[in-house]
Amino acid sequence: MSLETEIRKLSKQGLSYNQIISKLNCSKGLVCYYLGNNQKHKTLIRRRKNRAKQHPYKSKIEGFCRIIEPYLTPKQTNHWKNILRKKVQRFYMKNRTDRTKYSEASFTIDDVINKFGENPICYLTGKKIDIKDTKSYVFDHKIPRSRGGSCNIDNLGICTKQANDIKNNMTPDELIEICKQILNNYKVPPEGIAPSL
Repeated sequence: MSLETEIRKLSKQGLSYNQIISKLNCSKGLVCYYLGNNQKHKTLIRRRKNRAKQHPYKSKIEGFCRIIEPYLTPKQTNHWKNILRKKVQRFYMKNRTDRTKYSEASFTIDDVINKFGENPICYLTGKKIDIKDTKSYVFDHKIPRSRGGSCNIDNLGICTKQANDIKNNMTPDELIEICKQILNNYKVPPEGIAPSL
């Protein structure tokens, strides 16, 4: 029986909030959540308001400073790859020294606003970025972490998600060089013929 059904059952028996709390050893907020008038909806509205107060850069900074943990992503159907993945993860968890999910950010939201403003542009494409649409842009390591890049504000660039996907683990100079090669090599096909590279 779930906690919600137990709370509702005790309430129907005529027990007060405090009696339910002492009997089930749960918080008053939880009892109010299930028995209060329209509490689920009020909680949802409160969460939305709190999210709206939070600056969009906050979650981006956390993602930028996230510690990348090595993992394997095999297909679930491949039994042996699953066994290998579990062994690697067990070994890694046993031998790792840093157990935190995020490293401490060396900069704040105000530092990002001072550097890029509230209306930044993508440093790769030059497109304007709407910071409220958090799914459309990313905080990018200009020099990728896999290539020795740091998590400080000097290595931070704001770019569109599409541009970041294309950049992958290249430096901006390497990306520009590849774009030049594509432009020099690409030939515009005659009308009606599909392009080929």
